[in-house]
Amino acid sequence: MRSKNGWKGATQMTIADEIKQSIKMDDLFRAYGLEPNRAGFVICPFHSEKTASLKAYADNTRFKCFGCGAQGDVISFVMLMHNITYSQAILRIKDDFFLRPYEPDTPGLREYKQISAEKLRNEKKKAEVENELAELCELHRQLWKIYLHRRPKTMDEPPDKYFILALQNLDWLEYEIMCRMSKMR
Repeated sequence: MRSKNGWKGATQMTIADEIKQSIKMDDLFRAYGLEPNRAGFVICPFHSEKTASLKAYADNTRFKCFGCGAQGDVISFVMLMHNITYSQAILRIKDDFFLRPYEPDTPGLREYKQISAEKLRNEKKKAEVENELAELCELHRQLWKIYLHRRPKTMDEPPDKYFILALQNLDWLEYEIMCRMSKMR
């Protein structure tokens, strides 16, 4: 007998399983404003306390509070924190961590995280190129200003050393600006 995803006994990974595997307790703590101390404990949001008593297990997929006894995984943490149901917690986590809805033919959470990380790297590279371009344009403006103000007034007047420096570097600078602009396209 075949199941929904192929063979009998085969299991299909659900969105809840993917959430549990891809989101670590430390990431969840930080997303909800809970900063671990040096020992890795956080102040439990489920009861009043002054000393941190909630800790993620070594595998970073489960938690336990040694003060109130609350324990579970990332989904149960969100359920307790917001006093919501299991399905509402899954939706909340998907919203809070910008996860796409689960569809069997689309990439899973790991692939989605990789795609997101690559997109972030590309955005950082683009920002770096934009910053380089801005710096090059400012340098070009300064050299052009030097070129205009320091150029000889007559053919007999010897050229100023700053004029020569500007003259030698303007073409190279224009080339670099064009290269950076072509990278932005």
